[in-house]
Amino acid sequence: MTEKQAWLYLAKKWDKPKKPPSDYAFVRISGMVCFGLCGSVKMLNITTRSVKRMLNRIEVGWSRTFPFYDNYRWPRTRAGAKSRAAFCRKMAKQLTKPKKGK
Repeated sequence: MTEKQAWLYLAKKWDKPKKPPSDYAFVRISGMVCFGLCGSVKMLNITTRSVKRMLNRIEVGWSRTFPFYDNYRWPRTRAGAKSRAAFCRKMAKQLTKPKKGK
């Protein structure tokens, strides 16, 4: 799976999260429950290099001016899940843009 494919896969997963009685939205990846995007990336069957690049994109793409929600970058609600999906699509789109000067 390429990095772009991984972002699109995560976008699809986070677009339709599960929601147990606890009210926290989550997704299952490789059989594991993931409440956040970083954990989701770590569960993907991709190279260590791709995992590191994707985690770095999450870190760089996040503005420090926004609050954290119980150590998560987005709330663990359905709305937060939709925001994760949108972020994933944005990251995938950035990988298809031509590089400057080429």
